[in-house]
Amino acid sequence: MVADHLREAEQHSRVLGDRSRLGSVSSFLSVHAWVTGNPKVALEYGQRALAISQDLDDIGLRVRANYSLGQAYHVLGDYDHAIQALERNVEELRGDVVRRRFGLLGAASVVSRSWLVWCLAELGEFERAAPRAEEAIRIATAINHPYSLLAAYFGLGLLHLVRGQLTPAIEILEPALDLVVYGIRNTRCDSWPSLRRSVTPTRYRERPRTGHATLREVDRTSGRPGLDVRPVP
Repeated sequence: MVADHLREAEQHSRVLGDRSRLGSVSSFLSVHAWVTGNPKVALEYGQRALAISQDLDDIGLRVRANYSLGQAYHVLGDYDHAIQALERNVEELRGDVVRRRFGLLGAASVVSRSWLVWCLAELGEFERAAPRAEEAIRIATAINHPYSLLAAYFGLGLLHLVRGQLTPAIEILEPALDLVVYGIRNTRCDSWPSLRRSVTPTRYRERPRTGHATLREVDRTSGRPGLDVRPVP
């Protein structure tokens, strides 16, 4: 089990007094707890990772911790705290570091903005959300990294969806679904199938035949090895 290995690593880090490794392990445990449906546990580990990152002035750990906290708070419906965590990343990830992933699947500046847009949209803060969504699109386009583009499209498409603007939502989410098909066909990233489920609801309602045909294509190509997408450091 992944959790068992992570907890063993946590114990070793404590015994060694290695706070850098303890911070990294705490970050991974936060992600694991969020993925497995334990957001409160994710918060505990995320807060620990954030505290260590501040002590060590470790930007990578700090970015991952804030991102994990944003996701965990979002699941709990605590959008205000999620916004605070994600905005810390948005403010920090500028200039030379705007392209970097810091261990995340996409550029941290992009995925943080997309989750921030989601949280703001849930609170009806559409005017605050729109500029962040556009920023994510611009950054992801400049980077030309498939997962980052997908995250940016998803953020803007979701903003339109929450506002009840179905036509522009479809126009944004359809290219996102195409990226999911590309990702499943050409990479080995386990997140692509779950992202496929994230971007398809609108298409189901508006264009069921096209949507189901695309999903059959995704399922047919899922799991096949292929070329790696363009890396972002």
